[in-house]
Amino acid sequence: MQLINPILLQQIWIDFADITTGELVLAGWLLLALAVRTPSTTRVICAGLLCGIATGLKLTNAMHAISGFAVLIMLR
Repeated sequence: MQLINPILLQQIWIDFADITTGELVLAGWLLLALAVRTPSTTRVICAGLLCGIATGLKLTNAMHAISGFAVLIMLR
C-alpha cells in the first residue's frame, strides 16, 4: 500500500489524478476497439461517456478522447 501513497507519487513527478483517470481512458479505448471489431452503438456511447468523465476530472485527458473520436471516424 505504500507504493500508492500520494506523497510518494508526487515525489516521483506522477500526479495522482493521472492514475485514477487513466483507467477511465483505457476503458473507453477498449470499448472503442471492441466497437470497431464488432460494431455496437452502445459501446461507442459508453466509450464516449467514460472519456468524457475522464476529461471532466482532468482536462488533459481531452486529447485522448478527441484522438479516439478521430480514429473511429477514420475507420468508418
